[in-house]
Amino acid sequence: MQDNRQKLDLSKSSLNFPKDFMWGTSTSAHQVEGHNILNDWWAWEHKGKVLNRQISGDACNHYYLYRKDFEMMKTMHHNTHRISVEWSRIEPREGEFNKDELKHYRKVVQELIDRGIRPMVTLHHFTLPYWFAQKGGFLNPNARAIFDRYVRRVVSELGDIVQYWVTINEPSVYAYHGYLKGNWPPGEKNFFKFIKVLRVLIYLHLDTYKTIKEIYEKNHWGVSHIGFVNHLIWFDESPRHTFMDRLLVNIYRYIFNKSYYRAFYSGRLPLILGYNKVKDAKKCIDFIGINYYFRCTCRFSLFKGLIISHEDPERERTLSNWEVYPEGLYNLCKLLGRKLNKPIIITENGISTMDDNQRISYIIRHLEAINRAMREGVDIKGYLYWSFMDNFEWAEGYTQPFGLVGINYRTFERIPKSSAQVFSEICKTGGVSDNMIRHHAKSIRERLLRET
Repeated sequence: MQDNRQKLDLSKSSLNFPKDFMWGTSTSAHQVEGHNILNDWWAWEHKGKVLNRQISGDACNHYYLYRKDFEMMKTMHHNTHRISVEWSRIEPREGEFNKDELKHYRKVVQELIDRGIRPMVTLHHFTLPYWFAQKGGFLNPNARAIFDRYVRRVVSELGDIVQYWVTINEPSVYAYHGYLKGNWPPGEKNFFKFIKVLRVLIYLHLDTYKTIKEIYEKNHWGVSHIGFVNHLIWFDESPRHTFMDRLLVNIYRYIFNKSYYRAFYSGRLPLILGYNKVKDAKKCIDFIGINYYFRCTCRFSLFKGLIISHEDPERERTLSNWEVYPEGLYNLCKLLGRKLNKPIIITENGISTMDDNQRISYIIRHLEAINRAMREGVDIKGYLYWSFMDNFEWAEGYTQPFGLVGINYRTFERIPKSSAQVFSEICKTGGVSDNMIRHHAKSIRERLLRET
């Protein structure tokens, strides 16, 4: 990876990015492909566990329309796209691999490459094959060996045409919703299982990193870039600024934003996960994947306990009541850039809204935060918006429109929004023009525009 820290040139636009900057979007298989009938989420949906009892069904029919979607990405000047492969399609029964599905995903990756779009492949994005879930999922004593078998098959099939790999998507989110809050499969509410799953996922990343490197070296496939992606939240104290509020903020920043990375800069698991030494952990990450969406405010009440909120009516919010706070992304890039000294890729950043002007403003303001961090020495390699198109948003079903492209779920017509055109122009020019800022992000105009 080349270092992007010294390559910024602000002479042509208010926000100018390096020529080799990654521009694009992210999707995940279950959310867009449709008819993933062999995984744990399909079973969960059919138990009525999703908002309004919705099911993913045909989703966006991307499994059959991926060429059309990639052609749209090409016309929008995207140069990178992050996908995930669906484990349950590839290994529908334990130890039995579907060669047709492996060929399908190879075609998917090749279609991206043929259009000049760099593929980034995620190996686990929340779903498990139903047979594995029934055996306890990541709590199964043989989980690491089972996952490694799957990884070896996928990487052996795709490794010669893929450089960028994400091992695990949002491990803390997966463990929290599935094993603590209980609103995702398997629906557990057990703190000890939550901690155990988090530990297993760290070791899965380490195993997977080593496996991919081994396969590349054996086949002389050149350089691979491997990371995991974590969902990060910026926590702030309430306006009261009490001691308890500050204490809670520090605790939550440590648990959500620092602890999972501890092994990769200190060589030890965080205290909450056992503080064990982790051999070679510092070497087992090539880039940091950041998924960032919002800020939370922490407030302690003697009668109500801890209150975490992003629902202050005076602050800008999304359709999902998340607070829009670009400064949080800047803070997190600075924090992790300093702690790990590794390249950063913004692998997800997006907004659920019916107001596309808000989406455009959201993108520009977060790009300004990234650009500022880069000017201050943080090596950020790219920005992938979540998501290319509206899709099935897990427990929220089809109620959260994040996409640059809308979907008619009856006809599967793709309907580009105004934000798709603006983002296309950003990708094409490698920057955000003064005119875009004047029209869509006035709040940052004074900071960015030169005096005339």
